[in-house]
Amino acid sequence: MRPTISPIPPYEEALNGAADDDRQWAEQHFTTPIRRAEWLTWRRVARGLIDEVAPDVKFQIDYNECGAPEARSTANPCDKYYIGVSHCRGYVAVVVSDAPCGVDIEHCD
Repeated sequence: MRPTISPIPPYEEALNGAADDDRQWAEQHFTTPIRRAEWLTWRRVARGLIDEVAPDVKFQIDYNECGAPEARSTANPCDKYYIGVSHCRGYVAVVVSDAPCGVDIEHCD
């Protein structure tokens, strides 16, 4: 799959379109609005990428035993996508794949 780069909006804007469980998790685990916005943004982008390839399947984003994000089908947990995430200076990069993957974004001066 192709990586996607998205600007990270202010926290109040990042809440728009965020899943309810994502909002609650962000509030409980991150103390700063900037970090909450980063987290909500990559999850929104990942959900959009997954919907492009599997629009009729409901997925739950969680973390594997190594701490890497994955999306697993709620109907069949064997169906999953790997998620690579990176963020830097107001942007988030996300890639979703059926194989282990990664992405990196760096700011160039």
